[in-house]
Amino acid sequence: MFGSATLVERYAPGFPASLNGAPLFLPTRQNALRARIDRWIEGAGIRPRIVGEFQDSALLGTFGRAGLGFFPAPLALAEQVAEQLDAQPLGEMAGVSEQIYAISNERRIRHPAIEVLLSSSPGTPNT
Repeated sequence: MFGSATLVERYAPGFPASLNGAPLFLPTRQNALRARIDRWIEGAGIRPRIVGEFQDSALLGTFGRAGLGFFPAPLALAEQVAEQLDAQPLGEMAGVSEQIYAISNERRIRHPAIEVLLSSSPGTPNT
């Protein structure tokens, strides 16, 4: 979970319970990740204030960048999220993961972004 420095400073103590009433941007319910996030929220016993639902993750990040709410993003991309969206990690949603598929006609992945994702995910085959 990521947010602006101001939001993180305000809600970090006591995470995840601190998310009670906190503004939150989420993917729409048609997104497979949303069900995992909903289960995490329910399991944590919290009731955040969902202020927006987005099909487009870039738009979700744009609203998060504006400091209007927290938003989910992969921890493996924390540096990029910080750099591009001026957002800081609030805390990890333990047990929430996303499946990412990369298809290549080469036997070895050469794209730097794909290499970062593969290296940050334990047990992931690289061919």
